[in-house]
Amino acid sequence: VYGLTSALRASCEDRAGQLGIEVHYLRSSGVDKEKLARQIAQEKGIQSGSICMFSTVESCMAPVVKGNKASKRLEVTMVPRKCVYVYHYFDDPEYGFGHVRLQSWVPFNIHVCLNGRHWLERQLLNRGIGYIKDGNCFPWIEDVASAQKLMDKQLETSWSKLLNDLALKSCPVLPELLRPYSPDYYWSADESEWATDIMFKSVSQLDSLYPSLLSHAMMV
Repeated sequence: VYGLTSALRASCEDRAGQLGIEVHYLRSSGVDKEKLARQIAQEKGIQSGSICMFSTVESCMAPVVKGNKASKRLEVTMVPRKCVYVYHYFDDPEYGFGHVRLQSWVPFNIHVCLNGRHWLERQLLNRGIGYIKDGNCFPWIEDVASAQKLMDKQLETSWSKLLNDLALKSCPVLPELLRPYSPDYYWSADESEWATDIMFKSVSQLDSLYPSLLSHAMMV
């Protein structure tokens, strides 16, 4: 098992070397990794592609062998433990800013974080559609109808292919780790948000509705 962990981490570090990105070990898992990654991107002038890799110790679920007094047998049990996680931050030319988070212990869980707004921003850029973006919000888009079609297109994504590709770009050795077995990852939504934007044509329209919207948000 420890050999598999070493192989996974070595593959990630080799990949970072191929991509020419920094690798940092974070002594505290509480570090704001997104903020640090964006800072590195700004300092390095990275506007597209891989940004950096971090590794840090965090809580995980991993197997241990324990004795069962009732059956008088050894059993493999999943228990809370701590291990090293590898974070690969990128600003993908198609999907925008995000990261892949790999657990370095069996069962090698993977979390991929993507943001539909960052994705839309890339789509707008690639099609030459003007926009203003403030954080995670678009106060103005030159062609709203086309932007909506692009967002609708995201719903047709082959998620398994997209997520598998991003995982392999971070750690190419993944398909080889459990040879001769080659299990596929089963992907599910761990945390998700469905956001709806309402755009107003004038400030006065919003001002007239804002008090009632605020009251509704606080009281309902």
